[in-house]
Parts: sequence; C-alpha cells; structure tokens
Amino acid sequence: MLHSFTDETDSQPATAARLSNAAKAPKINLSPADRALREANGEKGISIKGASSRGNVVEVSGLAEGTTSEDVEAIFKRCGPVTNHKLSRTDPVTVRLTFKFEKDAQSAVKKFDGQPADGRILSVKVVGGVNATLGGRLGVAVGDSVDVLMEETSSGSKLRSDDILAQGSRASVLIAPPGTDPSEYVQAPQRGGRGRGWLFLFSVLMAAGLLFTMVFFIIMFSDLECDYINPIDLCNKLNQFVLPEHIAHAFLTLLFLLSGQWIAFILNAPLLAFNINKIRLGNHMYDATEIFRTLPSHKKESFIKLGFYLLSFFYYLYRMIVALIAEGE
Repeated sequence: MLHSFTDETDSQPATAARLSNAAKAPKINLSPADRALREANGEKGISIKGASSRGNVVEVSGLAEGTTSEDVEAIFKRCGPVTNHKLSRTDPVTVRLTFKFEKDAQSAVKKFDGQPADGRILSVKVVGGVNATLGGRLGVAVGDSVDVLMEETSSGSKLRSDDILAQGSRASVLIAPPGTDPSEYVQAPQRGGRGRGWLFLFSVLMAAGLLFTMVFFIIMFSDLECDYINPIDLCNKLNQFVLPEHIAHAFLTLLFLLSGQWIAFILNAPLLAFNINKIRLGNHMYDATEIFRTLPSHKKESFIKLGFYLLSFFYYLYRMIVALIAEGE
C-alpha cells in the first residue's frame, strides 16, 4: 500500500506524512485484568460494537475564541470528576477532558452535545480512553490484578479502588512521581487511636487516685504536728496505703513500657526506682517510734510526689485528648 502513496506529485506532501502528522485519539488501554473480565463474561476476540462511544476522554469543540481548558472543566465537572484537561487546538478552540469514570463522560456527551454556548453550537464526543485502573493512576503496571473483577458498583465503575474512593471521604490515591519506587509512597498506618486513648484515660484516673493519696498523707502529717492524732494511729492509717501506692505506680509504669510510650515511661522511671530502693532497704513503712524525727523528710517526700502526680495528671489528660482527636480523624 505504501508504494501508491509515493506516486503523488512533488508539489503535494506524501499521504503517509500527512497521516503521521494527524492528531491521534488516545486508545483504550486494556490491562490483563480487563481482558480477564472479558473472558469471564464470555467475550472473545475484539469488540467493535459501541467502540466509538467508549472511553473517558471527551473532546469539546465549537468553543468561542479565548475559551480556556479551565473554563470548560469548570462547567463539565458537573457531570463528574475530571482528572485532566488540556487545550488540544486553538483554531478552532478544542479542549480535551479526561473524566475519572466512563459513565461521566457519557453523561457529558448527552448533556452538552449540540447545546448553544457563547453564540455557537457545542460539539461533544468521546474520542478514547485512558487507563483508569489503580496501577494506571500510580504510574506502574499491574499484572493480572483482580481489581476490576467485581460487579457494577455504586460509583458506576467495576474497579474496587474507584468504589472505595467514591464511598470513603477519607480515601485517597497516592501518586508516585515517575522513576520512583511506588512502595515508598504507600501511606503508613498511623499509630494511635483507641488503644492510646484508653491507656491515657486509665492513666488519668490512676494519677488522680495517687494525687489524692498524697493529699491525704500531707493532711495526716499536719494533724500530727498539731497534736490532732497520736503517732501510733497515724502510722497505722498511713501504712495501709504505702504498698498500694507503690504497686499502682509500678503497674502504671509497666503499662507505659509495654505499650511503647517511652516519654511517659522515662518520666516515671526515677520514681519507680526510688520506691523500689525504699522497699529493698526496708524503710518504706512508717515507724511510730521514729515518726517525729523523720517527719520533715516524710513531708518533703509527700510534697514532691504531690507535685509529680499533679503534673502527670495534666500530661496524661493532654495525651488522652490528642489520642482521641487522632482517632476521630
């Protein structure tokens, strides 16, 4: 066939050259999964019927001079999300729009083709399609993906990824720049949420209980100084709270360690070591015969613990609020 094209006169360009310079409509890119879907439906070979109206790329012509692709996109996006728009020709003005879904491209043709606009008649037609699979959006090839092997979804697409994007307000597609590893652009799961929220809620309650315990200790020491209570009754009342206070704080510190809350663990570690050392030396209980001599040191210890538990309470409360907000997002 090509030898007949070369018989033309030298004054006219070769037909093959003219054909090679003509604008080509984008072709529908069928992935292996698309072909698998055709085979599952019993379709063999190629399908010609309706091929001219298939695709998600729409060409809009008959536009007034000075019309931009952004102007056209602003009107046509009423039919559905537009992923790309460009000015293909300026004389006459012609714009090509790429819809996210094929059904939206069909809707745009039905709605705007033949309609008057700026004193002219619009011509809207489907000129082809681009790969709408998840692999196509990421810029990588997806081999034998079952992403499309599903029934028609509420979004009008057979792609599971498109259905997720249509139904989930928080869903998004991460696009990897060309030449990069797409796995580096996979959104990492965020730490936090319900687990941390419950942990710090429990910590707030524990800190509040330890805080009131220290307040009780300080009040009792003040009563002893004012002779409102004798040393034996004081020691009997306080000693029953000493080990529970140490155990509660140790348990809370262990929870921080097991859950990987390193900041909270490091903050509580010195006090844990102090309590363990007191138990090891055997001077963690109050002695009625020595209480007046050791009263200043006991009061100082109680005030320091009171301040620590108070700061811990507000820190745990802050962390709980942050965790709950992260869970809500």
